[in-house]
Amino acid sequence: MSFLGCIGHLMGGSGLQKLLEFVFAPNAVSHMLSGKAIARAVRGHLLVESVLNALITSATFNSPLPSSIDSEARAMGPVAEENDVKVPPARTETAMEEDGISAPCEPNRNTEMNSTVTSANPILQSALSLYDQITRQDLSTQTNNVLQNPDLDKIQEMLDNTKQKFHDQSRTARLWLQYLELIRILRRFLKAERTGNWQLHLDSLQQMLPYLAAAGHCSYRLN
Repeated sequence: MSFLGCIGHLMGGSGLQKLLEFVFAPNAVSHMLSGKAIARAVRGHLLVESVLNALITSATFNSPLPSSIDSEARAMGPVAEENDVKVPPARTETAMEEDGISAPCEPNRNTEMNSTVTSANPILQSALSLYDQITRQDLSTQTNNVLQNPDLDKIQEMLDNTKQKFHDQSRTARLWLQYLELIRILRRFLKAERTGNWQLHLDSLQQMLPYLAAAGHCSYRLN
C-alpha cells in the first residue's frame, strides 16, 4: 500500500524504525516502512499507536502505566544450559531500597493503582461502566446512550487538550501527533474496505492526498 510507504517516509529518522525493531526483525521493518509487508506494517503501526495513546491517556488522567512483565517466560521458568552465563539471583526489594533503588511495580500493584485512579474520577468510572455494558452486550454501540454519552465527549475533550498542550510545547510531539493522525486515516481506510463503505473510502483517500504528495508519491495527486 502506497500510504504505508508514505508513513515510513514521513517518519524517517524519528526513531520509529528502531522502535519497531523491538518487535520485528530489522529486515522485516525495512519492508514494513516501505509499504511492502502490509499485514505486518498495519499490526506494527497499531501497536505503536496503542502505546502513544496510552502515554497520552496516562498524562491526561495522571494514571501510572503498568510495568511490562513477560508472564509466559515467568511461567516457564529459567532454562539453564552448561555454557550459559550465570545470572545472579534477583535482589529483594529490601536490598534495593537500602541501595536507594526503587523496585519495579508488580501487576497487582498496577491494578490497584489504576483502580484507585478510576474510582477517584467519576468520568472514568462512568466510561468503564459503559464499556462493561457493551462487552456484556447489554448495550449496542449504535444506541444513543453510547453515541451521545456526555462523559465520552468530556474524555475526548480532555485528551484533545492534552494533545494540544504537547503540540505547543515540542516539535517532536507535533511529529508524533501527526503520526497518530496518519494512523487514524489508515484505520478509516481499512474500515471502509472491510465494510464496503464507499463514502468512507472516498473520504479516507481525500485525507491521504496531502501526505502522499508530501512523501513524493506524485501519481496520486489530483490534476
